[in-house]
Amino acid sequence: MRWQWRDDQSYVADTQAEIGSDDRAEGDGNPGEVFSTPGCAIALAAIHPVVALCPSDAAGGGTVTGEVSRTPSPEPRLAPSQTASKKAYKVAASPFPIELQMDIALNGKPNRTRIQHRVDTLLRQHGLGHMENQRLPLHGNILIPAPPDLPTVPFWAFRASGILPQRLMDGVLNAMAEAEAAGCHPHINPLKKAQAVAKRRERQGLPPLPSGGARSDYEVPFHIGVFKHPSRIFSQPWVTKDTLQGLKGDGPTRQRRVAKMMALCKSLDNLVNGRVQGLLRHLSPELLSRCRTFARMRAASTEILKHDMPLAPLPTAPHDNWPVLRFGNLGTTVAIGRGQSEKLHLDVHDSEQLPTILMVLGREGDDWDHSGGEGDLKLPTLGLSVPLYPGDILIFFASLLPHQVKLLPEEDRHKRTVATLFTCASTQLHVQDKAEKKRKRLQEEEDDEPVEGVEHPVE
Repeated sequence: MRWQWRDDQSYVADTQAEIGSDDRAEGDGNPGEVFSTPGCAIALAAIHPVVALCPSDAAGGGTVTGEVSRTPSPEPRLAPSQTASKKAYKVAASPFPIELQMDIALNGKPNRTRIQHRVDTLLRQHGLGHMENQRLPLHGNILIPAPPDLPTVPFWAFRASGILPQRLMDGVLNAMAEAEAAGCHPHINPLKKAQAVAKRRERQGLPPLPSGGARSDYEVPFHIGVFKHPSRIFSQPWVTKDTLQGLKGDGPTRQRRVAKMMALCKSLDNLVNGRVQGLLRHLSPELLSRCRTFARMRAASTEILKHDMPLAPLPTAPHDNWPVLRFGNLGTTVAIGRGQSEKLHLDVHDSEQLPTILMVLGREGDDWDHSGGEGDLKLPTLGLSVPLYPGDILIFFASLLPHQVKLLPEEDRHKRTVATLFTCASTQLHVQDKAEKKRKRLQEEEDDEPVEGVEHPVE
């Protein structure tokens, strides 16, 4: 049967159809099989069929059995692709009410220190404060569909299981280790800043600030690539301090460090190039097109500062496309480190129109114990928890979904490195705005040019 949205925002099945055995992925079960957990139904389907494949009652979810059709959905919204594919995934619909899932998107983002309070309040209002997140299957490709009310969000999240080759993961981990050995380090440390503020307030006899502003109490990641943040120094996007290892000087020590950071950027581009594009091509070609359109605009932009690094191994002209900072043409910035992100947060600097891509990296045979959910990504407004293993990719909209990672034991934290690729929302807005103004200016100049053979009246 085929699942469609109906007026009351739940799924209904309306037609009978079959999936051929050629659409089954090895180890994923039979086509059309529904995997049931309390309050959540997970259906296996080919990667191309429909917008929504799993029923979920708006008031609290439910479990339905049946087959899934290869007939594409007629819905016009941005949707998982109808392109034929031999790959398969499971679809896990959130058991939570639609208005709870969409609260951040519809009502705005809270202050960083108020996210936990906002989510707790929402869950209590819907009588869900006592519910534990439903843990999804440990392995296999899984799609979490989004409501159709968000036309720019084709799905909440998609996990691709074990898609990253060990060889390329080792390349990133080795490049990061070499950069750290050369003395490269993050230049923005919110942990130290928060500790300094706390000590100062304590000396002044003031109460501590609300917690929740930081994502983790542990290691701070590198932020490499292009970024834009309200600043008294720069009014346009710039290559980050972490990428250039500071803003001043061009001595041999700094040049060696920048070279190591460039090697890390290149290894990350090798990691995502081809694989993630292929996933997006099957899931949502329009979303991939958005990423590529903005990548072309960014590459052609003259608005990005590279500071004072004339001798650094960075291209000297904007039209060089900056291949080392390309990141598969899927984002502007990568946050990479062993930080746990164990506190509930939103990635407020990430674009709401383009996805965030989270890649879990690890050495071969050096995994941690997942039996208690360690390393899972928890999505409390969806009521779901997504297990993540080394080699997995999660594509999701991190600026609209509050999320946190279940903390690993101290002895295992070195085993998990996470690279998060995102498009800086401020950079996207700045580049698009400048490109639109340039387009209008060129259009006005073209309109003002006289046309040969056409006489213009003399005033």
